[in-house]
Amino acid sequence: MALSNVRERLMLLYDMEAQLDAGPRDGRFSLNLEFPYRKERRRRDVKPYLDIDR
Repeated sequence: MALSNVRERLMLLYDMEAQLDAGPRDGRFSLNLEFPYRKERRRRDVKPYLDIDR
């Protein structure tokens, strides 16, 4: 259920540019995620750090 949720979210965000492969490999469970790198633009209304003392 969780893997299908992640697949659906990747499709919504990246359409056909993202890929998720999961399953047993060499006696272990393997997960491979591929998605395009997109440089995030900074929003002016977001603080650059989190003040935990606030």
